[in-house]
Amino acid sequence: MFSPGLRKLLFCTLLCAVLSQSRWAYGQQSAAAESVAGGPDSVAVLQLVADLGADAFAVRQQATAALLRLDESALTALNQARTTATGETLERLQQVLQRLTQRWFQVRLQRLQADASVSVADWPDWPRFLQLTGEPPVSPQQQQRLQGLFIQLVQAEPELFTARAFDPAALSALLEVRAQLFAESCDGRQDRPFSAASGLALMLLGSDSSVRLIRATSACISRAFEDPRFSELVTDGVHASSVRGVASGWLLRAGISADRPLLFAIQHRLPAGRELAVRVLQSNARGPQLYYACMCLAVLDSRQDVGLLESKFSSTSLIWPVRGIAAAAAGERPSGFQVQLQDAALAAAVVLRGGHPTDVGIPAEDSAVMLFRMDSVGSVSAAEREQRQQRYRATYPAQQ
Repeated sequence: MFSPGLRKLLFCTLLCAVLSQSRWAYGQQSAAAESVAGGPDSVAVLQLVADLGADAFAVRQQATAALLRLDESALTALNQARTTATGETLERLQQVLQRLTQRWFQVRLQRLQADASVSVADWPDWPRFLQLTGEPPVSPQQQQRLQGLFIQLVQAEPELFTARAFDPAALSALLEVRAQLFAESCDGRQDRPFSAASGLALMLLGSDSSVRLIRATSACISRAFEDPRFSELVTDGVHASSVRGVASGWLLRAGISADRPLLFAIQHRLPAGRELAVRVLQSNARGPQLYYACMCLAVLDSRQDVGLLESKFSSTSLIWPVRGIAAAAAGERPSGFQVQLQDAALAAAVVLRGGHPTDVGIPAEDSAVMLFRMDSVGSVSAAEREQRQQRYRATYPAQQ
């Protein structure tokens, strides 16, 4: 057993050693913080990130405070640290990065709101936005109007634009989440919130071919085309022409389901629908989108594509009936009745020739949106189809 005096001496010695070690660690961290404050040296940043995993609480707190003072120039070093950090260090670093990027985003937004011009370095999507909405603004008033609309998009989806600027790898997953939430609001109900700016922001970012669209992202974004409130913006909104431009950019995004975009292009006579329709007809597409593509060319009076339609006169690709409601309604038609691609192509070609499908024996019924009801242009046999095509050739002999 140690005497009381000896125990007191040992305790004091141990306490001094602990305090000395804490002061050394604190001093090391403070030196790193001072280095970063004078400029984001990558070595100093990496040291601060390492200090996030220190055993001493004071060291972790000082490292966090120093990291939160960094500006955007430290992003490369922080991303480098994130690739090697693990466990609690990585978790704390992620929290720091979230707070940093939120602050950096707000700084950029404040500059955007205060400046008369837009910094492409801050907002890389601005040139594409101008391209989609039309020619670059030629007057201060046009610049102000377009910049105001762009700010609405940014404010509607701050998380997306923050990820776009500072963490592009996270954009696809976040875009999917935001698209799902937006799709839920596209129910057409006037008594429920609906953010058209969110829809446009999703279309602007999603139409960039460098952005990967995962799972149901594209279908959720295209739900905007079904909501009458979005359609009103295209026809009667203050920014109608700009909305049409952004929407057109989205419907031309490669790889997305073409059904809703084609119907929207037909409804609003969007010239971009022609490119989408041609793409669908030249692909291995199936089902109703083939019909929408044919009708889109007819509605847009795309006479240059008559030859493309005529090349489909032998296609037996099935358009109608399909599963669900259309299949149930098939009972109203004669046995064996089908709508094939050649039927839709023939009806559309007749319209582009200046006629009506009834001129060649197609009992087409008018439709307010698609010119003719899909289930009214079909046939029960190959012989009947051949007769219709013969009448087509006889009616328009000079144009064959």
